[in-house]
Amino acid sequence: MSLETAVQMLLDAGYPVEDASQEVARIRAKAEQDAAMRITEAAPGRERGGEGSGNQARGDAERLA
Repeated sequence: MSLETAVQMLLDAGYPVEDASQEVARIRAKAEQDAAMRITEAAPGRERGGEGSGNQARGDAERLA
């Protein structure tokens, strides 16, 4: 099922979505941000949970977005 179809189904079911195209864009942006974060965390030479790793991962994800 496409994202657009899913949002349309929410609209049809009466969920309060003001602008379907903005909702789709918001969902896609969040998914891209999450993917960038996962890629950054999985990058070689990066230890998860190390001091400063969260800030570095966020910075890398923001540059990718």
